[in-house]
Amino acid sequence: MKQEIAALKSDKSMPEKERNALIQELEEAVKNTPAIEHKENVALVKKHFKALDKAIN
Repeated sequence: MKQEIAALKSDKSMPEKERNALIQELEEAVKNTPAIEHKENVALVKKHFKALDKAIN
């Protein structure tokens, strides 16, 4: 999301009012997103994502 915010800030093709509204919305989302508690699990899930997806679906 932080990369999207940076891209929006530099995008001058979008009307300023609309761009600022999107930036504000994304910044609010960043504030409200909880931190990852067990970062080591991210790599594990990525490694086995296909198998997990098959098991769930």
